[in-house]
Amino acid sequence: MIKLKDIIAAKDALQKEISPLDLQKRRILLVERCKDTHGRFFEVPRPLDIGAITKAFASSLFVVFGLHHNLKEGLSFLEYASKIFLILAQENRLAAYFARDMENLKGNLHFSYLNYDEAIHHYQNALAQEKKPERRAICLLNMARVLIGSAKFISALECLEMVKIEHIVGPLLATTHLLRARILLVLGFSQLAFRNISFASSVKETNSQVDLECRYLMIYAEMKFSEKSKLQQDYASLATFLEKNGRVDQASFYTLEWMIISLVTNHESIKNKQIFLEKLRHLADRHQQQNLALLGKDLHEFIMNKGEFRKFERLGKSFKLLLKDGHYLLYQLLMAHFILVLLHRRYFDRALEFLTELETYHRETLSKIPPKLHDLLANEPNTIKGILSEIRNRLPASSIEKIDGLGLSIFKI
Repeated sequence: MIKLKDIIAAKDALQKEISPLDLQKRRILLVERCKDTHGRFFEVPRPLDIGAITKAFASSLFVVFGLHHNLKEGLSFLEYASKIFLILAQENRLAAYFARDMENLKGNLHFSYLNYDEAIHHYQNALAQEKKPERRAICLLNMARVLIGSAKFISALECLEMVKIEHIVGPLLATTHLLRARILLVLGFSQLAFRNISFASSVKETNSQVDLECRYLMIYAEMKFSEKSKLQQDYASLATFLEKNGRVDQASFYTLEWMIISLVTNHESIKNKQIFLEKLRHLADRHQQQNLALLGKDLHEFIMNKGEFRKFERLGKSFKLLLKDGHYLLYQLLMAHFILVLLHRRYFDRALEFLTELETYHRETLSKIPPKLHDLLANEPNTIKGILSEIRNRLPASSIEKIDGLGLSIFKI
């Protein structure tokens, strides 16, 4: 029987060998490690030896490092690793968790391709086999991420409630609170979100991703609708923090976000239209955020247009693509400020259309809160309701009369 310490040593040795390599060299090396002595792929050697175990690790790391070209290829590598680890589990029950890890990896792979149902299926399979609180927490946090991605916020909250936080520490504990904070921000409960972010920030021995998420969510938790300059400072501070820590790629993503936001909060700062659009396009391509680029282009065209703008329908579709891509917080922020721009330019009817869209989205989100949770949240201030009320105060009397005349339910959430 292969000893667990030898299995772990084989995994560590492989990771140490590939860590200094760039992605192309990693792909070449891991592909070679998955072949047998005759150059054949995915042949499961029997009896198992350390060489076979190394092939399984190579196959799983191939997906972990994102070296697969498509879903089918990724799944074929994970299935190969699963076959070997399942045989290993029969021979050494102490190593059974490697096979269970494959279920989580399959879930992650499907999630990356937006196959939410398949992802949940694999996470549930992994959860059903786990006994330890920290390993169950990993499955539950993965499920919560998928549910957030598919806009099932209340189900995600219920999933997070199943995490036994008294038995977890470090990044798992912090991430549990940060996912809860993200959901609460989408629902409009900024003060509750702030408490969760503050708790996550106080957790010891976390990691750089937790630190980044704390900083990002705090921007939204502390945001004051009328303080546009602070919003700009917060985004600039986040990008600077990331650049100083060598995370230039992530810094450029948040720069892209701010560029979109600046169109509706600080468009006077745009000095050169062509340079702005070229940078926007470049950053969007770099991060595969073509829908953000489309929205930015449409917003830019509206902001810079001095005459009659006739593409509101297309602009509305661009906003909805934000929801499709999971940019829920950004959608709410942009919509609210865009409505103010419409009011400033005296597009009152259009402002009402987008206002109704935003209110309907928020109403539908809140309507899914179960009665018990609804009672707990009843006395909590709701930031989005406050923003909607603030916008109402800027509407002309004729628009308010139109709302009442049509029986629209705006501001009566």
